Amino acid sequence: MRTVQWQLNTRQWLIALLAVATAAVHFSRAAADPEIRILFILNGLGYLALAAALFLPLPQLQAQRGRIRWAFIG
Repeated sequence: MRTVQWQLNTRQWLIALLAVATAAVHFSRAAADPEIRILFILNGLGYLALAAALFLPLPQLQAQRGRIRWAFIG
């Protein structure tokens, strides 16, 4: 079994931190606004999933990194 190195540079750490902060804002808005709670929860989970897909060393997603970046930008 091959071990995958997982090293992030400063810019990547900052992107991951901002993604987690954005997800936290969405979760706090979900708690504050019960009328559209599910949308904020799904948005927060989407940010966490995109950050995980972009930065975790998953070989299955290696070919999709460009698309994941564009989804993050969008």
